[in-house]
Amino acid sequence: PYLYGAAYGVTYYAENMTIQYPTGMPTYVAPVDVYATARSMGRYSPINLNYNLTWIFSVDSGFSYLFRLHFCEIQTNITKVNQVVFDIFLYNQTAEHGMDVIAWASVETGGASQLYGVPVYRDYVVLIPNGSPQQDVWLALHPNLYGKPTFSDVILNGVEIFKVNDS
Repeated sequence: PYLYGAAYGVTYYAENMTIQYPTGMPTYVAPVDVYATARSMGRYSPINLNYNLTWIFSVDSGFSYLFRLHFCEIQTNITKVNQVVFDIFLYNQTAEHGMDVIAWASVETGGASQLYGVPVYRDYVVLIPNGSPQQDVWLALHPNLYGKPTFSDVILNGVEIFKVNDS
């Protein structure tokens, strides 16, 4: 219900794959089921370049929110750096430019030979200013073509939103 627009993307499921948590990442960060499913734009590049894969979350004003985004490449044909690269936008700001799940998995594993099926997550904090009682926070992903990646696609396995209360 949080997906926005007519282009809802494509759901992928890990098939015949074991999710391999990197050393130092506790398995309680997120269950295997989070990493074994994903939403992406699909493989049709001309369409993907014309929209963002977007979610909208209604949150209370006047608080900071920690957005934890979970990633794990589960398509077995995505195995190398620069095959899928995308930008992450949160609350109309660039949160990450040039996100590459395989590259991040390589860093987390110290350059392991198999990088698909390796989960990673990143945390972003967004301050929602005072205003109306609730505001919409848009999370949008868009293909980044700067480094000429193989595919014009994005991927997200899961998102958690934590409301941070200073009191």
